[in-house]
Amino acid sequence: MIPQDWFVKIKEEVVAVFPDLEPVIFVKCDEITGGVEDYRAFMHVFHVPNAICHTPRAQELSDANIEGILWHEFGHIIAGEDGDECDADTTILEEFGIELSYDDKNLQYVLAHGIMPDDDSDSAILDDIEEFDEDEDSNGSMGNDVSEG
Repeated sequence: MIPQDWFVKIKEEVVAVFPDLEPVIFVKCDEITGGVEDYRAFMHVFHVPNAICHTPRAQELSDANIEGILWHEFGHIIAGEDGDECDADTTILEEFGIELSYDDKNLQYVLAHGIMPDDDSDSAILDDIEEFDEDEDSNGSMGNDVSEG
């Protein structure tokens, strides 16, 4: 499935428990596709109100990674801006019974139906990443960075 389809599927489950999250949308964010700190910046929250921002590069990830990252980002929204990475994952586990795991590239994934993330799914992405420029505004590059959420 493409990331937008995963978003719709997961949002339905989230809104069933948290109806106030109905306005959340999934938007392309050019700030993620610029120079980024690390290759884990595929999605982020708290940049555009009521949105999960994504880079088109996310569609190159495995379904297991896309699903895991989206659940993680919804976890951030539910936990609130003061929540950290652990809070986001714990919220999803406690509220939905979904345990998020991390692969060898430190990307979230959901182990479902015995499907593991494809180890090669983001190798092309890694080749295309620009080195982070310390002089650039990195406000939009927090993605799934473990330090910023």
